[in-house]
Amino acid sequence: MDAGVKLADVQAAGVEHYLLRLATNFTARRNQPLPYGGKGRRPIYGEKIRPLERSYKGKTIAASSPDRVETWTENGVAMRAEIWEDLILPGVTPGTQAKTFRVYAIYDPRYTTPWLLATPLHLKPATVKAMYQDRWPVDHYRFRPSRWWALIASSCMPMKASNAYPNWPCWPVRS
Repeated sequence: MDAGVKLADVQAAGVEHYLLRLATNFTARRNQPLPYGGKGRRPIYGEKIRPLERSYKGKTIAASSPDRVETWTENGVAMRAEIWEDLILPGVTPGTQAKTFRVYAIYDPRYTTPWLLATPLHLKPATVKAMYQDRWPVDHYRFRPSRWWALIASSCMPMKASNAYPNWPCWPVRS
C-alpha cells in the first residue's frame, strides 16, 4: 500500500499482513512506557520514534537511533536498512493488547530519500524492499484524470451490478 493509506486505518480494518509505505514525517512510539523520572506523574506512553530527520520552522529535528542496521548488496549496489522494532501508533497505550509493527528505512543510492515502510511481519530488509518494489502494478501506470472515476467504480462494483449494466466501465480501464 502506498503512503496515501494511513497505518491507523489499516490496523482498524483488521488487516494482519501488510506492507505499507509511510510518509516521511511519520512518527511512532515504543510499546513500553518511558521509565519513571522520580517526580510527577508516571509516564504512560513510550519513547517517540522519528525514523527520518526533518526540519520544522528552520530547525532540524533529529532522527531516532535505529534498533539495528543491516546492509546487503543487490546487483552490485550496496543497500542499507535501519530498523525500529516493537512500535505502536502515537496515542495508543502500550501493552500486550497493542498492535505492534516494524519500520524499515531502506536507503537505495538510486533514490534521493529512503523508503519508509511498515509491516507487522518479521522479514529481512531485502525481502521488504523486494516486496514493495513488486507492489500492485497499477501504481506504475498513468491514467487520464477524467478516467479515475471509472477505475474506482469498476473495481468497487459488485458482480451482480456489472452484469446488470454491461456498458459500465470495467477493469482494466483503457483510454
